[in-house]
Amino acid sequence: MSTVDRARLNFADGGLLTAADFAREQAFHIQTQALRCRSLHNWGVAFGLEIAVAPGGLGVTVSPGMAINAAGQEIRLTQTALVDLSSQVAPAVYLGVATQPEDQDWRIYPLGSGYVRIADRATMIISPEAPRETGAVVPLARLTFTPARRVETPDLSTRRVCGLNLGQLLMRPPDDAGPTPTLAMDATGQALAITSPLTDLFGSLAVSGAVRVGPATASDTALLVKAGKPVPGAGLISSDGPVLFGADAYDLASLTPGDQILVPLSPDIDLKDAAQTLQVQAVSSQTVTVATAPVNRLYRSDYAISHGAVAKIRINALTTALTVSAQGGVAIGGDLGPALLTIRNGDVLMGDQNSLRFMSDGSVQADGNAANQIHAIHFWASQNTLEVREAGQILFETSGAASDVPDLMLASNQNVGVGVSDPGNRLTVDGVISASGGVIFADNSQQSQGLAAIPIGTIVSWWSSDLQLPWTGEGFQLCDGSTITDSASPLVGARTPDLRQAFVRGVVNYEQIGQTGGSATHTHGYILSQHTHPIVHSHTVDVYTTSIVGTDGLYAAGSSISQATHNHVFTTDSSTASPADTGDNPSGQSSVTSASASLPPFMFLLRAVRIK
Repeated sequence: MSTVDRARLNFADGGLLTAADFAREQAFHIQTQALRCRSLHNWGVAFGLEIAVAPGGLGVTVSPGMAINAAGQEIRLTQTALVDLSSQVAPAVYLGVATQPEDQDWRIYPLGSGYVRIADRATMIISPEAPRETGAVVPLARLTFTPARRVETPDLSTRRVCGLNLGQLLMRPPDDAGPTPTLAMDATGQALAITSPLTDLFGSLAVSGAVRVGPATASDTALLVKAGKPVPGAGLISSDGPVLFGADAYDLASLTPGDQILVPLSPDIDLKDAAQTLQVQAVSSQTVTVATAPVNRLYRSDYAISHGAVAKIRINALTTALTVSAQGGVAIGGDLGPALLTIRNGDVLMGDQNSLRFMSDGSVQADGNAANQIHAIHFWASQNTLEVREAGQILFETSGAASDVPDLMLASNQNVGVGVSDPGNRLTVDGVISASGGVIFADNSQQSQGLAAIPIGTIVSWWSSDLQLPWTGEGFQLCDGSTITDSASPLVGARTPDLRQAFVRGVVNYEQIGQTGGSATHTHGYILSQHTHPIVHSHTVDVYTTSIVGTDGLYAAGSSISQATHNHVFTTDSSTASPADTGDNPSGQSSVTSASASLPPFMFLLRAVRIK
């Protein structure tokens, strides 16, 4: 930035101001604001600009907020922005925000025309590659997609947060009560100085690398905290068994379980010559309980304190809010415990966009008993496995309402229950089960469609193929007319329907259920009317002449055939006098046909009814 750019306008009476003068005046203030932001902050998101998946999963929403780019320019988003990602084809995209000037309000002047306003618009930037660390684009999230091209939960690991370049930080108490704590470099610029009556630093603080506020530090950055030597006490203490009484209550109240108190073996021996170490077990007001009683009874003995913590922040002289141990342990709201992080009398709250992560193998453990692994949650990063181990039952309450029935129970007998207090099977659910991918059984068969429960009284058919599988239907009984004897069935005492050698027919009303009918064979009846039957027959005829009277004839076979009047004698093989038709049959005579089978093609299957 040149000296001319930083020159501000000098007004004078009667001076002529042109558009260039006003532009220079605006540039001065814009550059001043950018210089202030660039000098006091590193670039990133200042507030807001939260990312959430939009309804339908085809995009995301960005809440109102502000960011600062590397040039010190403010990027303001005044209303929620919807980012459409339906046309994206890359497996992952990066979402960032930048500022873009936009000309507005076109006007016509006496000597020309042009835009009279310039608006700095917050513009969403979508890229398949991570934005470069130039600071022109402030990264907000990395977005991935499901196979159905729906946006998954945003990954905020690429998000950059605006930080504070710390010179001196003032922590002003409410209503200006008491002195103002400060966090700043000392006069030499080589040490970090914390000034607060409720903050104690024990030992020395060594920083290797850089300490930042906001973005994650580099992997090689380290914060080293080393405990100092024992500090001589300002007063005297006496003891009655394992309980120590201090002449300086403030010093004793500042102790924390795990600290050590060095006292001389006897009142007449100097501390540096011969001392015994007492492990602090508990602290209460002006008394301290140690793990073991002193070797000698103490009475107004000098002492020295070896603090197990290197930093401690107190709410008041007797109540500790935050403690950091020399071994890296942190205690919030109470004393240090066996784990690296101990939180007493409080909850752990993580924002909507955050989560609990183990970058390597880790555990959440209640009693620190690693040998038995009781009451613990372990994460094995190498196997991508989460294990929960508990001597009893593990209960999950997510509804927020007190109830005797847990939302989810992992019972000690390896049963799982949802909405029940005592799961009796491997999985017991009080409610509706929705399985979109289906269920795979022990024989690797998969059921991809949900099946409704079979009501009691439902009759099913069963086929065993040529394997001759035995019928083992649990909750069913064969439909053979037998009596139901299972006491767990609401149908106990009733008889099953006998469906052997029977078909099933649908009813018109409930009253017809159980009625029987039909037959295996059938006949047809008929009534005759008056009729005759034609008879087709033949017979042989022997012809011979009985007399020849004066005729001329031909000689045939030793006889003459007369061509005049003659008689024939017929001999037939029919016993009927008039064999052309049968005699009359009277009408009205009834009869039936022979019996015929009624069965269509069929297959024998076993029928069974559900009884419980």
